Amino acid sequence: MSSTPRYYLTGWQSFFFVLLRIGIGWHFLREGWIKLCDPTWTAAGYLVNSWGPLSPYFRLIGETPWMLNIANFTMPWMLFLSGLGMMLGLFTRSSILLAMVLLVMFYLAAPPIEAMPPYERWGDNFQWAPYKISLDHAQWAGKHMIGTEGNYMIVNKNLIEFLALAALLTVNTGMICGLDVYVRQWFAKEPDEQPSEIQTAEA
Repeated sequence: MSSTPRYYLTGWQSFFFVLLRIGIGWHFLREGWIKLCDPTWTAAGYLVNSWGPLSPYFRLIGETPWMLNIANFTMPWMLFLSGLGMMLGLFTRSSILLAMVLLVMFYLAAPPIEAMPPYERWGDNFQWAPYKISLDHAQWAGKHMIGTEGNYMIVNKNLIEFLALAALLTVNTGMICGLDVYVRQWFAKEPDEQPSEIQTAEA
């Protein structure tokens, strides 16, 4: 038997963990719902104007019609379902993992990296930064994030939300307050014992 003491969450700790889950869930739910309700919404601008390390792949998706159609369909639903799961505490950890995958994609598409000055080499202008932020060509996100809120430099809201979800992943808050309690009870049901078997065992 292990002598290591177990750590249990207090009532207030449980409350705030659940509240954090619901708050992030509302954010994802709302983002997905707005996109689902807008028939003109498309991920094309987000993908084509990405500047992160995976931008060539994102741009390929944005410039290929059938790939873009898949992205336009799946992105709002993934946002909506992950948010709904977190708010209801239903399949909580799966919902959190899905949200974390989305945040990684968002971060890699538009990382908070400052534009670096050009480096002169052999008389030609050579861009030091492969992920240079262009405010002129990325007005969908660049001007909004940097022009009004400043440049976070590595750490931005996507990363902070990712870390918060990682913390939530360590505690199954769906079993504290959520529908996961009923899901576990449903799958944990065992068939009733036969009376004859019970009598035999007692005898």
